[in-house]
Amino acid sequence: MKFNKDKCHTMRFTLLRKTINTEYNLGGSALTTVSEHPYLGLTLTSNLSWQSHIDIITAKANRMLGLIRRNLRGCSRKLRQQAYLSLVRPHLEYCSTVWNPHTKKNITKIEKNQRQAARFIFNNYHSRDSVSKMIDDLQWDSLEKRRQAASISLMYKIRYQLVAINPTQYLIPMIPSSTRSYHNVNTKPSQHVSSSTNIRFSHEQSCGGMPSPARSSSSHPSGSLRGRLEQSFSHLPTFYSHLVQ
Repeated sequence: MKFNKDKCHTMRFTLLRKTINTEYNLGGSALTTVSEHPYLGLTLTSNLSWQSHIDIITAKANRMLGLIRRNLRGCSRKLRQQAYLSLVRPHLEYCSTVWNPHTKKNITKIEKNQRQAARFIFNNYHSRDSVSKMIDDLQWDSLEKRRQAASISLMYKIRYQLVAINPTQYLIPMIPSSTRSYHNVNTKPSQHVSSSTNIRFSHEQSCGGMPSPARSSSSHPSGSLRGRLEQSFSHLPTFYSHLVQ
């Protein structure tokens, strides 16, 4: 297999201010060192920050929203909504379990695109009209809530080995205890992630007050993902997810 040296780069992942500079060569030519690079739809940076990725996907979503706004101005509300859900929102949710932001600045920046889309769908740009009411009329969840649901769903799939991730590397059983905060599954801390990057997920808040299995067994069959989530996570009041932001 031959590699195109012009498309190959080197990048060092570190938080140190002073790094050890090492030159790598391919085919007799030195590779260029970069601070960020796209990989499988994500923008990786040398300082392990997702700020560049968030800036790129919000700009891409805004451009796509402007495109459908110009071309679907006279179309029905249903068609405009479908265009947004299929062409714009996927840019803001791809691999969100990896780069889910924790700062208010980035959360608001992402939500701004959906609020603009709601005005476009209703063709209502009056400043006195509530955008939140438009979103409620469309029955949309906030993008932040959708990212939290995706994180909980991924946790469930890892726990029951529904994805190709070994749970023994990230989940460890807890020692039985009689305290009220006890739960029998906890995330395994990573050796490469600082404790300051830990994000706490509340099961009740993230699931929007999801009812307990005893009350929901009739409405949610045990075979459905929602029902299995409720039955499995009802005894886990709090999750800790170690994510690199």
